[in-house]
Amino acid sequence: MKATEQPSYLFLTALARIHQGLSEILEDIQALRRAGRRKDLDRFAAVARPAFDRLLEHLEDIRADLSD
Repeated sequence: MKATEQPSYLFLTALARIHQGLSEILEDIQALRRAGRRKDLDRFAAVARPAFDRLLEHLEDIRADLSD
């Protein structure tokens, strides 16, 4: 098995990608906040919550599949 196929490598890579993505999202949110863009923040929240909920549901489905 190649190093890039090792479960710990895949986990750490995924974790780093999630962290990077969330950091970029938080930077965008802070920029909207500094600009006083309340309407845009409200729209972002309306879209982001369902997207994050779907991501968490997907992760739970994967965990359940792997535990079978």
